[in-house]
Amino acid sequence: MKSVFLVVGSGVGGATVAKELANRGRDVIIVEKGKYHKLGTERRALGFYSGSLWSLCAGEKSVEGTELLRTIMVGGSSMVTLANGVRALIHQPSMEIHRNYYLNCIKTIGDAYNWSRVNTVTQIRKGEVFSDNTIENFPIRIKSPGIIVLRNIFKGLPGIIVATGPSLMKNLNLLKAARGKCVMIACDSSLKLLKEEGIEPDLIISIDFTENTLEDFEGADNLKNAYLVVDPEVYPEVCKKYSGRLFFIDLPEKPLCEWLSHLTADKGRIEKGLSVSHTAFLTAIYMGLNPIILTGQDLSFPGNETHARGTSLGFPINKSSFNDDNRMFVKNIFGYPVRTNKSLLVFLHHYREIINRHQETTVIDATEGGAMIEGAKILSLKDAILSYCIQKKDISSVIKHLYEQEAKKLLNYNYNFMPSLIKRITGLEKLKNVLAVNLDFLKKTEKMFEKNNYAYVKKNWPIIEKQLNFLKDFKEEIFLLRDNITEALVMQAKRIPLDFNKNFDDNRKNIEEIIERNKKFFEILNEASKKMYIRLEKLAKKLENI
Repeated sequence: MKSVFLVVGSGVGGATVAKELANRGRDVIIVEKGKYHKLGTERRALGFYSGSLWSLCAGEKSVEGTELLRTIMVGGSSMVTLANGVRALIHQPSMEIHRNYYLNCIKTIGDAYNWSRVNTVTQIRKGEVFSDNTIENFPIRIKSPGIIVLRNIFKGLPGIIVATGPSLMKNLNLLKAARGKCVMIACDSSLKLLKEEGIEPDLIISIDFTENTLEDFEGADNLKNAYLVVDPEVYPEVCKKYSGRLFFIDLPEKPLCEWLSHLTADKGRIEKGLSVSHTAFLTAIYMGLNPIILTGQDLSFPGNETHARGTSLGFPINKSSFNDDNRMFVKNIFGYPVRTNKSLLVFLHHYREIINRHQETTVIDATEGGAMIEGAKILSLKDAILSYCIQKKDISSVIKHLYEQEAKKLLNYNYNFMPSLIKRITGLEKLKNVLAVNLDFLKKTEKMFEKNNYAYVKKNWPIIEKQLNFLKDFKEEIFLLRDNITEALVMQAKRIPLDFNKNFDDNRKNIEEIIERNKKFFEILNEASKKMYIRLEKLAKKLENI
């Protein structure tokens, strides 16, 4: 396996190693304490070494460097990283001089890798469901206002985000005193508990793509003022149930969502985050809320429950709930160890990363339990409400007015999405036909190889490679399908060395792997293009009269 190499500290020796690895075609990331290059201009470093090399010169805090790395990993290079792994090469003189800095960098890069891994694994498992939901929700999305109408509308007002960690039960009743003095944003799983206390939030965030989320909305029909904020991948029945009180958000980095968003009015782009509470937090930032007060955000298991009792997510835990690989501890708000698991640890680190990116926003952890969230100020919920939720505001009326104003505009919006839909449907049809031809070609090549006709394969390999590169003519279609072929893209990113100067036996295994990999890749791509073709045809029929 050819790894992505992380060179920690360049110095003379580290730079030499980096250059040599890059010259051999390896992907190299340099982490350097000195500010040799301006942040955000990592491509300039390519001039120093041939091969593929990125330089992250992140200075003391490495906030920008972390974001730069995360952006690289979540894009095309996340596939390279996941397929080939990451290895750290330590330049010992640099490590001895700036040990804490470089250890923190290695940890940060590990967090970024885990962030990428969690996102990619979820996409592999649920990519088809995400696409089905996105297409199913599109007709409702057309007519629904976007979160963009609330951007910075409440700038400088406090916001409270209600999540459903076990500690929420300590002070749920206190939230009633904050109603109308802050913008209250509830994660959908907290809705039942809030209703039982007679508390109606201003906004409810829902991003769950499964039917399980319907349980959270039982009895939600009688809510008078709350509006629901959803992304395009949410379970469609939620949108139908709440139609007329929906704000949609557009998801960046999601190809199908991005393409569809260009066919309608701008809804406002907010990244999904790794959980509904992250989305709620990012929505609060988008709206300009400051400070943002977190409650029920344990990100750990301080007692014997996973979530607040009475929610759809909560269940008791015991020692058997954790295997050795998934049992870990983090520091809680009091400085003592508290149990957590791998998923929640990734969520915790994602909070830290978001807070680092938005240092102009004051974040207050008023959970009164659970893991310590780095970058957040710790206060009790009572003190946070007394300190910041002071002035009464008619927040509900403002949201209602803006929603109704935008909904009225959308009734007269001039939509022209049919030409784009027809173009994409036609492109997918062509892609299916070309894939069939190339699959046949690969099978013939495989037969020649099985007959030990190495001379034929060696002579015709440039032609074979050219034939396999036909996808460059279908960039728009491949982009649209990216989230449905994630597994194939990870598989395709694995580097397989091939040297025709070697004899047949030395190359046999690698040639077999390349042929088999491309066959699998084309089969997955073919299946994904067929499914997307059917989805878009159905959508076109639904939209004919809009």
